Amino acid sequence: MELRNTHLPAERRQLILAELGSAGAVRVDEISRSFDVSEMTVRRDLDALEAEGLLERTHGGAIALKAVTGERRYRDKDEENREAKDAIGRRAAEMVGGGETVLINSGSTTRYVIRYLAHRKDLRIITNNVAAVAELPEDCEAEILLLGGRFRNASGCVVGDWAVRLLEDLAPSRAILGADGISLKEGVSSPIPEEAALTRLMIERTRGPVIIVADAAKIGKICGFRIVDLPEISELVTDGGADSHWVEDFAGTGVQVITAVQAGPDKP
Repeated sequence: MELRNTHLPAERRQLILAELGSAGAVRVDEISRSFDVSEMTVRRDLDALEAEGLLERTHGGAIALKAVTGERRYRDKDEENREAKDAIGRRAAEMVGGGETVLINSGSTTRYVIRYLAHRKDLRIITNNVAAVAELPEDCEAEILLLGGRFRNASGCVVGDWAVRLLEDLAPSRAILGADGISLKEGVSSPIPEEAALTRLMIERTRGPVIIVADAAKIGKICGFRIVDLPEISELVTDGGADSHWVEDFAGTGVQVITAVQAGPDKP
């Protein structure tokens, strides 16, 4: 972005939004040089745009803010960012110790977590992710307990009162949960009220760490139904595509950010 011209604030802010739309993130120092204005001016621009709900500020700039108003089908989401989700699933699975009872919710990223945990006979997995369980090989060794309830074909999971009643009797040692949206200010969210409510209950029932697994494309997204504020989670496992300033600010909330390394062509 090389725009060394004099612009009115409104024009400059529109150009900043255009850059955010293409790059996903902007830095205060880079914008300052591009427009030949002070960093204080840039910060005022970013603060004004954040007040309008058009971006999310980080300490060194801003990231694009994206509202999610509808639900995308599980099968469609599963086709996206597969390598990143695989790496995230593998890394999250490595964090689980022997003898644990792990609560896992619906989602295409948690599908990979379940896949990597399924071969371990020293674990119990409790999940509403029917689609992920249906794909497991016959030789899976982990004990898997499926929550009951109403099946949602769009997300490949079960929800509803039956699932809630079963959860109320559980005390898992760890939860590994997917999310459709993650925001510094709005926390973790979902576009589906029933899934948001069930995931919220999963967090309440967990007596140990709560881990969110999400690829970088989920960062800056805000869905219609909040699941939990950031201080309620322990770790975020994501891929290397997240903006470094956002990661730093996220870690400042007390959440440990773990970057999963994707396997290269010479790695298993």
